[in-house]
Amino acid sequence: PPPDPLAVLIDFHRLSGRPVVFVPELVFFSKSPPPARLRISDLLFGSEDRPRLPRLLYGLFRNPGGAFVELSPPLDLAGVLARPGLAGQPAEFQAALLRGEILALVRRHRRSITGPVPVTREEIRERILNRRRFQEFLREHAARGGSFEEMRRRAEAIVDEIAADQRPGWIRFYSGIDGWILRALFAGIRINRGGLEAVKRLAVHGPVIYLPAHRSHADYLLLSYVLYHNDLTCPLVAAGKNLSFWPLGPLFRRGGAFFIRRRFRGDVLYARVFAEYIHTVLEAGYCIEQFIEGGRSRTGKLLVPRLGLLSMLLGAYRDGACEDLILAPVAIGYDRVPEESSYLHEIEGGQKRPESLGQLLRARRALRRRHGNVYVQFGAPFSLRELENQEGAPLSTLGREAFQEFVRRTAQRVAEAINRASVVTAHALVAAALLHAGRERLERAEIGSRVEIYLAYLEEGGAPLTETLIADPRRAVSEALADYVERRILEARRPAAEGGEAEGFLLRPARRGRLEYYKNTCMHAFLPAAYTALAVLQQDAFQFTTAALPAETAFLRDLFQLEFVGDPGLPDEELVGRSLAFFVRQAALVPHPSLPDTYNLTAAGYRTLRLFAMFLKTFLEAYRVALTGLLQEAGGAGDRERDRVRAIAALGRTMLRDRLIDHPEALSRVSLENAVSWFTGRAPHGAGHREWLLARAAVIDRALRSLKGDG
Repeated sequence: PPPDPLAVLIDFHRLSGRPVVFVPELVFFSKSPPPARLRISDLLFGSEDRPRLPRLLYGLFRNPGGAFVELSPPLDLAGVLARPGLAGQPAEFQAALLRGEILALVRRHRRSITGPVPVTREEIRERILNRRRFQEFLREHAARGGSFEEMRRRAEAIVDEIAADQRPGWIRFYSGIDGWILRALFAGIRINRGGLEAVKRLAVHGPVIYLPAHRSHADYLLLSYVLYHNDLTCPLVAAGKNLSFWPLGPLFRRGGAFFIRRRFRGDVLYARVFAEYIHTVLEAGYCIEQFIEGGRSRTGKLLVPRLGLLSMLLGAYRDGACEDLILAPVAIGYDRVPEESSYLHEIEGGQKRPESLGQLLRARRALRRRHGNVYVQFGAPFSLRELENQEGAPLSTLGREAFQEFVRRTAQRVAEAINRASVVTAHALVAAALLHAGRERLERAEIGSRVEIYLAYLEEGGAPLTETLIADPRRAVSEALADYVERRILEARRPAAEGGEAEGFLLRPARRGRLEYYKNTCMHAFLPAAYTALAVLQQDAFQFTTAALPAETAFLRDLFQLEFVGDPGLPDEELVGRSLAFFVRQAALVPHPSLPDTYNLTAAGYRTLRLFAMFLKTFLEAYRVALTGLLQEAGGAGDRERDRVRAIAALGRTMLRDRLIDHPEALSRVSLENAVSWFTGRAPHGAGHREWLLARAAVIDRALRSLKGDG
């Protein structure tokens, strides 16, 4: 027989010292996963991954554009041979192990594109119900009340309620429909290719858990569409049970949706079945898409991560469902979110309209106009195995509390990665410039100068920007203003000439909430400067020292812990130092020539600092309203939290009418709920409760006084 070519290369490397690198090359004629069992066509014409000549020619002529080539990560022969247990072995032995590693790499790479061998819902159900540990759990659970067979039937019904029914043919079919819908909704889909390539490189090591921020129902279509058309397997998608309505529920299941109840605390059987389902699909090799916030953000900001499903995913890895798990944060942003009107209705206190076929049919009106660009940005992915190694202890050795702390830190890391990847749009910057003016009439030049200051800060911090903001900021601002005029958020004043640009704009007060949403989408990028600017303004002097600033920013960061998720864990001294350095470069602050840690605030600098501090004013007012309600025991201390928040919102409308607060968007139900949760969770019970609330009210009043007046 001829010599083993790998053994020949090993001998060549050993004798010559020349480097040898293996680059596995995969040729794909289809993205379909391998079938669960051989078909007659596979016996006659070869399988899709190893086709014989007739199948190869058929694939080339039937769909020539569907063929593509992928290169797996290269293997350096010297590094492989230096591993323990291989050095000094015969070349034939080394070649056999090397061949096995190359084939395993190719297999994992192919699965990252085509997905695993499909597993039907019935097979998933049987694997769960027949797993020994689950049967032991059923017996223990039945001992508390009910028979084993009854518990098994209930578990079977729960699996059917949850399980996806993803089918490759339906994925191909949906890709065409998704493309038509997305092209009708948006002018373009912008993707950061570097982030996507990083995900592809890690996807060969294990199932990928995509963790996107949730802004719109369009997110479901977007991520799967982007992954499918960039040669990555479509994940199973965790969806709320409210989306399982007929007739769309079965169609969503075929696209890969599995359904989860919003709340199942106390339902031990449901929680265990769901955990077993997650373990089973990861064990089968499926990727999963989970919205880290649990539901759509109605405010534009990233919400506090929900840890339940993430804990189950990490628990499945801990229990050996897969060798590695790749966590991929994803930021999805919009020039204009399709559900804008319904979000405004809900945060102002209106009831959420339940999803139904009728609502879907009414939503077709959104297809009549485009909503600008949509931005799918992949944050830096990371391997759970590597993270586990950094921790210095396997997850299987962690106790319950230590494991939950690991889950919490992982969620925080994901939130920070989403914020770092989120693109800042011209719509967001223009919204901030309009809202922070303190008046309703603005000139175009004034708006442009404010956006320039914001852009200078973002560029210095390396925040991702849209292509138009990078290439032509003036044009990007003009297009955003024109869009706001078309949507009747702004009224154009004094057009310069027929068909020319307006010189000024009038902000319609009733539409401020829409601008607030888009401003909030970029809040995370400005928080360090906003905290520092407000701390400086509270010194109430044109010459100040920096000694008190870290304590001021620490209070604000703690106060807004539930508002701004993914706040980078910079020490307060470093956060203040970086922001002060920027303000000095902008000539807003001038270091004192002789006194250390002392600065002078210029008149122009006051306006600059106010531009940044105003990012916080709406939230300060919301928390002041909540404090007023709690001090007056609005709604009664014994009422449900929802009733209390409703009563506090009514009080806030009175305060707005009496001009005790300035911004109607401060009455956002979400911010009031966060404020009530924060104050009730921190305030001492019994003696000292009222005094503690009054002390916080005094600090917030001081901050609001520093923001009074026209910017």
